Amino acid sequence: VGKKARFFRYAIFSALLLSVTTAFSSFKDVYMQFVGVPIIYYGIFWGLSRVIISAVLPFNGRIKAALTYHQFLGIKLLAAIAIYTGLAIITTPLAAVVAMVLIPAFNWSTNQAEKHYLFDIIGPSQFKATLLSVLMLFYGLIRAAGVFLLGLWIVVDQYNEAFILLTMLFVVIAIPFYLYLLLTKRHTASA
Repeated sequence: VGKKARFFRYAIFSALLLSVTTAFSSFKDVYMQFVGVPIIYYGIFWGLSRVIISAVLPFNGRIKAALTYHQFLGIKLLAAIAIYTGLAIITTPLAAVVAMVLIPAFNWSTNQAEKHYLFDIIGPSQFKATLLSVLMLFYGLIRAAGVFLLGLWIVVDQYNEAFILLTMLFVVIAIPFYLYLLLTKRHTASA
């Protein structure tokens, strides 16, 4: 298992993508109320996100077959930056609704493909479940930090400023981390 140290890099990066998105999601109801979305529609938006998730889940096998893990992570990184930036910059009710529908869809529609990529990294091991639970530990820790920072920034500023700050922090951490994954992949492949 010690040989699988590469797994932890990918687990932390995957947890970062997932946890920052759910940190935003933790404030979705109050944010939609803040921008003026009537509460009676929240269930419709929640249902719409589940429809998107259900529509994409059957294609997880094709996604995994078509993309390398690094390509998959790069697309997820770009999608995350786009969603977070849109949420941070655009303050209309429609933009809030679109972002809040896309956030759960972003998180959960491709999670089966992601698990299989991670299984490929782990390889034949009796500790697969343990290693995947470590991924969830990383997710919980990073999400707690993200929710704390976002809540603190919302109290100090407002939603948009807080969303901008968390987006900037995410970009500053995630882009170099992704580049590190690419560089270490090339180094490992050439060794």
